[in-house]
Amino acid sequence: MKRNSILLGIALVFGVLSLLTSCGKYEEGPGLSLKSKTGRVAGDWEVTSLWINNENILNGSYSDYIPCIDGFDIAYTTNQTNTFSLSFERGGDWKSEFSSVGQQLDWQATYENCFPYYTNVNETSSDKGSWEFDSDKENINMTYDNGSYKETWEIIELREKQMKLEMIDEGDKYEMTLEKK
Repeated sequence: MKRNSILLGIALVFGVLSLLTSCGKYEEGPGLSLKSKTGRVAGDWEVTSLWINNENILNGSYSDYIPCIDGFDIAYTTNQTNTFSLSFERGGDWKSEFSSVGQQLDWQATYENCFPYYTNVNETSSDKGSWEFDSDKENINMTYDNGSYKETWEIIELREKQMKLEMIDEGDKYEMTLEKK
């Protein structure tokens, strides 16, 4: 009798665990959260990775060749570091900050001198607007303040401290991972 009770208890624990892990709405989890979806989205986020068509656009270097005036190809490499943050308010407002520091190839000077010439890049920009879930809370709709542009991000993962979103826009696939500040 005692053995049957233990086996029943173990089966019950595994059953509950499998039920809880299969209840997740999002592809990568969580299976269960005590915090509301709005509560998990709301806050300040740092974008830790941003990929467009499998190319990392946050940080990195890019190397290629450019022809110069004498007909030879000149090798060049540009380096860039970008930071991107998003803030979502419970009331439905969002804002973003983007900065880019690095170098850009001066195409004309490189072409004319057959030697790579670079200019420094130090740019910042910001945007803001409103956000909301779609009806089944599988997507976040972000509308820019001027109302002319709307993004729909599919929620892949929505945890208290990490969020993964994906979007297809004009044939390009965007993948973004965010960590709460």
